[in-house]
Amino acid sequence: MEIYNEYNDPITWDTLKKSALEMSMISPIPKKWVYGFEKGVSYSKCKTLHTVDCTPSEAELWFPFDHVLYQKTEKEAIKQYSVYTSYNIRAEYYSMFLIG
Repeated sequence: MEIYNEYNDPITWDTLKKSALEMSMISPIPKKWVYGFEKGVSYSKCKTLHTVDCTPSEAELWFPFDHVLYQKTEKEAIKQYSVYTSYNIRAEYYSMFLIG
């Protein structure tokens, strides 16, 4: 039997066990999507779509992230903030131009 992680990379049973134990010790942290400048990112000269800490009642997702829910809420946030994906050398970011 082969085991793969969420990125479809093969992993060992020991790696899976270690990852599961590490994740079980993390208390869930509420997060929500925002479109703006990231605090603490010195090279950020553009607004980006990113997650920030929030109250449990505001939470759209929880860290550690469920990757399926992360992608679903990211798509909803893209529509909500009317942004589209742009690419540069450093990272994926979201432009302030309207969709459609």
